[in-house]
Amino acid sequence: MAKKLCLAAVIICLLVFILFTVDISCGFPFSRASIIMDVVMMVSSLTILALSWMTFREQDK
Repeated sequence: MAKKLCLAAVIICLLVFILFTVDISCGFPFSRASIIMDVVMMVSSLTILALSWMTFREQDK
């Protein structure tokens, strides 16, 4: 069950990262309301993605 939660977190973080990358490049979902918010959300999603991936790898040992 814990492995599935880690993989779900990885997938969700990738989707959030893609969403805000598209917003900063095209302005599609949020019309580039705040570039600072886009950058912060991208960094946050990458941080959570890295933590989830490291936790997932630790569970295999």
